Amino acid sequence: MRLALDGTATLRVMDTKKSDAGQYKVVATNPSGSLDSSCKVGVLSSDEMPSPPKFIVPLRSTDAPLGAKAEFNVKVRGVPKPTIRFQLDGKNIPIDNDRITLEDMHDGNWCLTIKEVKEEDFGTLRCVAENENGKDECEAIFDQTGGRKPKARDEEGYPPRFNVPLWDRRVPLGDPMFIECHVDAKPLAEITWTFNNDELKPAQGIQIEYTPEGACRVKISEFLEKHVGAYKCFAKNMYGTADTIANLNVEVKEEKEEQRKLEYAPKFNPQLEDQILNEGGTISLSCRVDAIPIASIVPYKDGLPVKNSDRLKWTYDPTSGKITLTVNDVRDGDGGAYRI
Repeated sequence: MRLALDGTATLRVMDTKKSDAGQYKVVATNPSGSLDSSCKVGVLSSDEMPSPPKFIVPLRSTDAPLGAKAEFNVKVRGVPKPTIRFQLDGKNIPIDNDRITLEDMHDGNWCLTIKEVKEEDFGTLRCVAENENGKDECEAIFDQTGGRKPKARDEEGYPPRFNVPLWDRRVPLGDPMFIECHVDAKPLAEITWTFNNDELKPAQGIQIEYTPEGACRVKISEFLEKHVGAYKCFAKNMYGTADTIANLNVEVKEEKEEQRKLEYAPKFNPQLEDQILNEGGTISLSCRVDAIPIASIVPYKDGLPVKNSDRLKWTYDPTSGKITLTVNDVRDGDGGAYRI
């Protein structure tokens, strides 16, 4: 609660919960009397806020040989849940569930699979997402291997897009805090961080890092009450802008061992670590998760769920909590941001 010199009184609720909804009243009192003002407050989750579709991970231009399998992944947000359709050279692609399938992989992720590529499959692919609040589109070139080079990513520039966004977290007081997102842009984006709408800059105990691959990181050596709030990463280049935001709050530690819950949220120990891929070789990424009840696992690459394939396989042992992701015959496209 804050009271400014001009008489403005502000009540700010961080990390809002459903229980915060209700009737609010403020009362001002001095020796001459009192006055009050009230209002009703409702709380909607991010899944309930009406919004038009927006592609978080758009289509990417690619190529494939005749007879091969091709997959096209997108991630889209919007409330209510958008309907998805794919077009080739302006015409809707029929989903026959035999050769061409469209799979809803949940959390806004969709995968169009062509099981056996034919000559007529090549061209300009477009994905259209629609709901009652609006519409969004993205497109890419799909060409036969050895033909024209896809130009959307190789020859032309494009605006920033966060293929790994920030997400809300709770951090124990006194623990190190580490948040990271990944932005894809051409030319490289200019990055700005803000904390509660004020620009965040490196300082004692606060590190800000960027990598040529698009990783944007903030590290706080000791998370304190003053660090609670909204962290936003803003990316900008000549083609446009994008941003991603996360709210960080305090995770209260149990003071007594006997008060610890029999069930607790997942914790990674050890976590995934950055690695360098050697083309043609094999690499294994591993981590371990501790959770009661047993955690369900979803691996992501560049913001999209990872599906087991001939070259990329992941395993999870619920008993030990060990998660392993193995990439065989490493290729250039296997580099990126992996997340469990």
